[in-house]
Amino acid sequence: MTFQQCDQVTPDPAYVGIAIKSTSQRHQRMHVGLLYRHSSGEVRFAHLAMHNDLRDDLLPIEPEFMWSDCAALSHPDALSEFVANFIEMCAQSKQIPYGPNPPEAAFDEKGRYRSQDVREGLTCATYVSSVLHGAGFPVVELETWQGRPDDAEWWVPIQAYLNNAEPERAAELSEVTIGFRLRPDEVAVASTCRYPPLSFDNAVAQSQPLHQLLFPSLLPRTEVNASEISSQSSIGQI
Repeated sequence: MTFQQCDQVTPDPAYVGIAIKSTSQRHQRMHVGLLYRHSSGEVRFAHLAMHNDLRDDLLPIEPEFMWSDCAALSHPDALSEFVANFIEMCAQSKQIPYGPNPPEAAFDEKGRYRSQDVREGLTCATYVSSVLHGAGFPVVELETWQGRPDDAEWWVPIQAYLNNAEPERAAELSEVTIGFRLRPDEVAVASTCRYPPLSFDNAVAQSQPLHQLLFPSLLPRTEVNASEISSQSSIGQI
């Protein structure tokens, strides 16, 4: 598992990887998504940017993005081409609700988002884990995940954003409590390690070097002031 800048990516013919970046040094916020070889031959970046806004972009080459391949899929007999095809199918489901609590199985065999419970939804991190799980490549043991005190702090500005930009979605989530938060750096290291899936303790421990790479100043995690999140902010930036 070696993370490098996205402009240094040299993808294999059947390729799956992770791209992650810092979106706020002050508040240590991150955004993560899947790199994959599209059937057209180009490498694309599938990521959940905000509520009902799944994006399937060209390979990001901005220096703030860090990249690593999925090591467990890099050997010759791995199912990287199958996983890449599944990512491509899932990327067609643009209307994916944002939410802190993911469904147990978010995608069916054709890559369609299938939860009908409005209280459930995905974040950029759980989008990555849910797609890979649907492809038969689980990378995290979510049953081992634990809630942390600053999970609620993370949710405050997102609620403020939804209240302003997506009031109907905000109403659907008004009574939702956070069971746990899978963080972008945790799913990134779990997806790119040699022997997934990772438990909560292992993912937290193994994410520390990546966290230091993304946040070299090593600022402590701080409470996010909801008033600092503008109405134009993307959830993908939170």
